[in-house]
Amino acid sequence: QSQTSGQILELQPKGAAAAGTGQNPAQRVAFHFRRYLGKRLTMLIFDIEEILGNLPEDERGPYQYVFLQECGRMKLLVDEIKRSLKELDMGLNGELTMTERMESLQDALYIERVPEIWSARAYPCMRTLGSWTSNLVERAQQLLAWVDSPTTTPNVVNVSYLFNPQSFLTAVMQTTSRRSNLELDKLVVVTEVTRKMDPDEIDMPARDGAYICGLSLEGASWNMQSGSIDNAIPRQMICPMPVINCKAIVSDRMEKKGI
Repeated sequence: QSQTSGQILELQPKGAAAAGTGQNPAQRVAFHFRRYLGKRLTMLIFDIEEILGNLPEDERGPYQYVFLQECGRMKLLVDEIKRSLKELDMGLNGELTMTERMESLQDALYIERVPEIWSARAYPCMRTLGSWTSNLVERAQQLLAWVDSPTTTPNVVNVSYLFNPQSFLTAVMQTTSRRSNLELDKLVVVTEVTRKMDPDEIDMPARDGAYICGLSLEGASWNMQSGSIDNAIPRQMICPMPVINCKAIVSDRMEKKGI
């Protein structure tokens, strides 16, 4: 439905200026969206040098390096969004000559599509622009919560909010490898699904491995009673998974039964 709406908007005339405003429809939408998004991005500041200054080298473990990399990528994305919106603002105000890149950004905002200059620095995502920006803020807030206490790891990490979720699972193995003096290439990640749907119910980090959330089943459901995959609930294509404990074990010890 959202894709159809975007295609309809794309066919609408953008050139006619509204009486009394001097702005065509695309310019008006771009103006209001810049104001809306600008306010939401104001507090999203990632000062990598300051973060490193608050994180002594002897306390930088695998998890810390994952979050540092994530903060670096988020900074590049947020900075580009702020820069391009400011540039477009100056172009529409006559302070800069409108370029093809600025017009492409304006048109993308009008049809509620994520601009290519943003998606090129972002993560794979099929959301429409409004949903994408809300999701962006949620992703950034998880990182900013870690920035407030960078020597610790969050009780639960939403891996769907990461640019590179696989890197966090690798960090689980690296942590076990260092702690137990095991060879990294002989470790595998195993999962234990908890009975907690709400991450806030987890009040401390996992004793072994790490708790994650943000995963879902498509075309199936999770039976909390039996702790197994079940048939999909009628008219419910997506089923959120409970909090999951990811652990690293030696591959030889992994249970092969039922695989």
